[in-house]
Amino acid sequence: MNLPPLTASITEKLTLHLERVHQKIDLSLQQEADETLNISTLSGIISQAIFYAHLHTPENNQKENIRAAIAKASKHIEHYAVPTEFVDGLAGFGWGVSHIAQMGLLDEDENAFLKELDDFLFQHAQQSLQMRNHDFFYGATGYGKYFLQRRNARPEVDQYLQEIASGLQSIAQSHQGLLLWQTEDDLADNEIDLSLSHGMASMVVFFSRLLENGITTDFSEEVLRNSCDFLIAQKQNSEEGARLPDYVKGPESVIAPLRWCHGDLGIAYALCCADRALGTQAYAPTAKEVVDAVGALRDIKEQHLYSATLCHGTLGVGHFFTKFIDFFGPDPQLQAAIDFWYAESDTMMSSATGYCYFDDDQEDREKTGIIYGIEGIGLALLSALGRSGSSWDSCMHLS
Repeated sequence: MNLPPLTASITEKLTLHLERVHQKIDLSLQQEADETLNISTLSGIISQAIFYAHLHTPENNQKENIRAAIAKASKHIEHYAVPTEFVDGLAGFGWGVSHIAQMGLLDEDENAFLKELDDFLFQHAQQSLQMRNHDFFYGATGYGKYFLQRRNARPEVDQYLQEIASGLQSIAQSHQGLLLWQTEDDLADNEIDLSLSHGMASMVVFFSRLLENGITTDFSEEVLRNSCDFLIAQKQNSEEGARLPDYVKGPESVIAPLRWCHGDLGIAYALCCADRALGTQAYAPTAKEVVDAVGALRDIKEQHLYSATLCHGTLGVGHFFTKFIDFFGPDPQLQAAIDFWYAESDTMMSSATGYCYFDDDQEDREKTGIIYGIEGIGLALLSALGRSGSSWDSCMHLS
């Protein structure tokens, strides 16, 4: 992805923020770990190693910092019980290590480091499927994301991916002839989650990646078409234009504010991924309608954006809009949205909020991780400034 150049003014401002974030990550790496440490990519310390990996150049060697972050996380795993899920556990840790290894920046052989973990995590994927848990953050799709990363070094995990895909198909619900996924809690609440972090959009991206990588089953294309047809059927026309709801609850549909994890952007992105995987243009027109509509939104308070982080933050929105260039090419409306949200991110980071995440208890906190933390801010700034590609955002279903 080649982004159009930013203005000199915003480039200077974002460069200064990157320098400050870099300093904060350096200080954080030096701090002693305790039992509260999170080891994953999305919300833990392995994100520091990923930041250093994307900062690394022959002239700016970051291998010592990469080693230190991986060692800190590995030591924690040795001494404490840790979850296994993608968002905050071993699947997310393993994804980060594999990502760094495939950049050529891991000292050890990737398979020597992770092969035993593969088999362990596949067992947990099977358990998730038995519990009808398809969730990206906490269930089978998250384990699938780990194996999609690992297959480049260990093609044998394709068998695991095929079994996960078959398991996901077996727990899909039929709704008016179309396919959808609901957890047990969703079924109890009569709710259908359409989001990229937990729901239907996540499933569409996952099956699209499988299809693109030649990991197919007899039903892969049918699953994608049925799922996308269901998403398309939820489109609403509002004052802003075409919108896609975050979830459906009985007869009601709920539109979410702009963010990475919920709502229009993730669902539109999933539809574009499906078209690319299927070799069609069945869903991109609706996605473009939606992106044009939400790209015109400018009121950050109305969007409940109180930080610059990638999840629930202005920089996450700006970075997300850049991803649609891959599908729609250079576009004045898209570029205007990108410029606006990067400028708003500078304003947010220059305010008292700084690089904090607006936490669940309504308090600002500097956190660790790609979606909530300063590492995600740093990586998004590297990409915005053209100093790194955005392969790192595959952990967010975005590459």
